[in-house]
Amino acid sequence: MASSCSSADVLAAFDDAIADGVDVITISIGRRSAVDLDRDTIAIGGFHATKRGILTVHSAGNGGPDPATTASVAPWLLSVAASTIDRKLESKVVLGNGKIFTFLALQAGAKGVVFPYAELETASIVSLPAAGMDPKRFDAIASYQNSTKNPVAKILKSDTVTDPGAPAVAFFSSRGPNVIAYAILK
Repeated sequence: MASSCSSADVLAAFDDAIADGVDVITISIGRRSAVDLDRDTIAIGGFHATKRGILTVHSAGNGGPDPATTASVAPWLLSVAASTIDRKLESKVVLGNGKIFTFLALQAGAKGVVFPYAELETASIVSLPAAGMDPKRFDAIASYQNSTKNPVAKILKSDTVTDPGAPAVAFFSSRGPNVIAYAILK
């Protein structure tokens, strides 16, 4: 659990939800790795909710794409993964030598910053409009920049591109198998 949210607070929230008579509890916080169920605050709170007929939905986590990265291992919790949406924001940069590169816009209308970014499928928070590009393709831009006295480039407006492969499990989403109870599929 994050230091800003104590186990006692989480269990109190479960108790309040149970007392309120909710049908579903969804909780998107958790640990970076699985722990024994008798020490897992969310598993304990979820168990008490499940005993009273309340479905508890819990985030699988953001530790993927490697296997055995989910911390949501209790069999009474419904673990949910992050998924992609059916669109991406893409932009293009046109170099002064005429070469055009397409990249993933990390914020709509990206203008001004293009940087090498190896994990284009990960979730990121950026404080300014920015765009990430595969490092190998970024090297071509850096090479152009170093090849001329006055390098110029123009970042074009971002476009929405549909993704026919969506929805799919997001690259960063945690995955099973369950490292605490191997017989439980997660």
